[in-house]
Amino acid sequence: SPRPRVDAGAGAPPARLAAAAHRAPILARPSRASLRARRSARGRQRAAMASAAAKKTFATLMKSFNATPRWTLRHFKQNLQEGMDKESWKMMLPGVRSSAQVAELKDSMKVLDALTDEELDGRTGVEGLRMTRVSRKSEQSRAYCADVLTRYEQTVLLHGWVRARDAKGLPQPETLEDATFLMSRDPAARPPPNSRVNRAMRTVQRRSRRRGF
Repeated sequence: SPRPRVDAGAGAPPARLAAAAHRAPILARPSRASLRARRSARGRQRAAMASAAAKKTFATLMKSFNATPRWTLRHFKQNLQEGMDKESWKMMLPGVRSSAQVAELKDSMKVLDALTDEELDGRTGVEGLRMTRVSRKSEQSRAYCADVLTRYEQTVLLHGWVRARDAKGLPQPETLEDATFLMSRDPAARPPPNSRVNRAMRTVQRRSRRRGF
């Protein structure tokens, strides 16, 4: 008949059991400092991944700029669409996965979807009654539609500046932040007097004066 199973600790001297208990691992809760260090490490890892993705996306955008002599609303729309399809950082906005910014992308696409082929290709400007039509068709306010077009004109400025810099053989920026910094110090990168970019800047200045800033 099989022998009965005997517990290894049964009948062991108390001193031996105490020694075994002393050697057993003790599962203690991590300290607050340890938890903070883990959260900080995860935050640095996410920031590094986001920075690498932003650099890669900006490099792709730079290649598109250099390959495109004229940057139109159609190119701008394609750039936004690719950013939505790939969930990438092509809108060049931090935290593009957040719900508010996803909604912003979708609203911008509604405005661009409301444009005609002539408007997308730059053969006709979007002003007056055309802006009213775009606003009604996209179900967005005229102010928001104008804001989308202002963002497009900002990318037109960036496109022209990048191509001019490439023609001169100057080094290109690696990130949007670098490009913004360099453009702010380059007189040739200033927007035309009648552009929407200048209008937006003048509006901000007027509001600041009213508030006493």
